[in-house]
Order: sequence, then C-alpha cells, then structure tokens
Amino acid sequence: LLNIIPNSKCVRGHSLTNSSKLQNFYRSRDITHDANVYIPASANISLKPWQIWNGLTIVPHCWEDDIFCTFKDRGHTEPHIRNLIKKDNLTVVGFHPIHIYLNTETMSRYENTRLIHKDPPQLLRHRFEGYGIRSILCDLC
Repeated sequence: LLNIIPNSKCVRGHSLTNSSKLQNFYRSRDITHDANVYIPASANISLKPWQIWNGLTIVPHCWEDDIFCTFKDRGHTEPHIRNLIKKDNLTVVGFHPIHIYLNTETMSRYENTRLIHKDPPQLLRHRFEGYGIRSILCDLC
C-alpha cells in the first residue's frame, strides 16, 4: 500500500489487527500513527492519543458503524454519535463505505446482501430507507 500512497503516515488494519511486531514494522516504514484501538464510548473514558515505546502514536476511536449495528441487532443501544463529540475529548469514528452505501441499520442487511456487494445497481435496491449508517454520517457532517 505504501507503493500506492507513499506519503502515508497513519495505518489502520482490517479487523483492528495489531501486535508489537506490526507496530515496529509500521515505524520502520515511517508510519507515525496507528488507529487500531477501539475503546467504546460506553467506557466513559476521556480519549487522547498516546505514544508507545517506539514513538508510534496510538489514536483510539470510540465509535464504529459495524459495532453500532451489531449492538442494535442484540437490542442494545450505543450513544448517538452527536453525543460523543465533546470539547476536551478526541472523537474518532469509523465508517465502512458499504454501510454508507447500504444505509445499514442492522448487520443482517449487510450479511444478506454479501453476494451482490460488487453489483452497485442491484445493491442499491437493498438500501435501507430509514435511519441508518448513511443517515448518521450525514448528521455528523
């Protein structure tokens, strides 16, 4: 990926994959920030970046669209994204393009459309018309 975007300074692994070996590898490639730590807003912790042993800055995030939908599937609720933004708190959130496109409201919508994820016109027919991830992103913007 550094061949495609050679000046990248931040990394985030799929599924938040992380290890000390990876963090050392990132630094050896001049990556300065790692966004692989999820701390849910419900933990009620004031989030701020911190540096680890090799100088890499860890940037935690407190909200993610797929986790929001998974909680909803289980009958739980997370704070609305608007309520996460506080003056003295870092607020980093994560959105997946597929969930924005589908306006996903539950993970079952995503799973039920998995076979057509590479067919945008057909996928569009399955977009949720109510309040979903796309709506949340629009609110945030």
